[in-house]
Amino acid sequence: MRRLRLWLAIYTFWLLLFYNIERFDETINLASFLYLLIPFTVVLILLFPRLLVGKNSGYVIGGLILVALLLKQLLGYTIVDTGLAITVTELSFIIINLLLLKPLAQIIIDVEDMVTKLTFRQIGLPPRLLESIDTEDLYRELKRCRRFQHPVVLLYVETEGDMNDDAVETIMKELNQSIIERYMQARVAKLLSEDLRDSDLIAQHADGFIVLMPETQIDEIDDLLKMIRYEAINKLHTPLKIGVSTFPDEALTLGGLIEAATTSMGKY
Repeated sequence: MRRLRLWLAIYTFWLLLFYNIERFDETINLASFLYLLIPFTVVLILLFPRLLVGKNSGYVIGGLILVALLLKQLLGYTIVDTGLAITVTELSFIIINLLLLKPLAQIIIDVEDMVTKLTFRQIGLPPRLLESIDTEDLYRELKRCRRFQHPVVLLYVETEGDMNDDAVETIMKELNQSIIERYMQARVAKLLSEDLRDSDLIAQHADGFIVLMPETQIDEIDDLLKMIRYEAINKLHTPLKIGVSTFPDEALTLGGLIEAATTSMGKY
């Protein structure tokens, strides 16, 4: 929390400096749209902090610079010649703003991840749950089935609808919603781990889970899907969306199976 308070103080000081820069130096005349673009960026990053973490940060910085240049062109501001100095200043402010937002975005992600770990620990982390689909277990099992021409069914499972019916009006409500969703994901993971066979592989993917079911035909899962949905309603008080795909009928690769299952969401 000390790190959060520090960066909030630094960023608040930066915003005060930015919004009063023209008072300090009358020769600086920033484009008026910049005073809307900066707070828009703040809201965007606070709502979607992963946009500014990792490889995405370069695309976000480049995209906002491009947007700023296009707006200057459309609104009739001079970009080069006599306006070159102010253009460089404006672009520098955009970059500085994003660089100062990046630590805040990382702190938000760290808090969400911490809540996720605590949630899983509280209700019991399913021993069979894989952290993501980028694991060798899924690919190895699918390769084995492909080699011996054995059938496979893949499920894509996630909760349906918002966990909170009230409109999210503030950033804190967005964070609360995220915590609730992560809690529900942990409950769904535990439910799947308890109901599925030991040979089935479960992995986190996006907002849901991928279940790889080796040696399974499509006509063998109707009762299983009914049971999972029934327990989700009665134990978790939330419906589930489930998509299904089959190997080798619909796809031959893990990515293809996931795409086919995603497309079929709501049909099963």
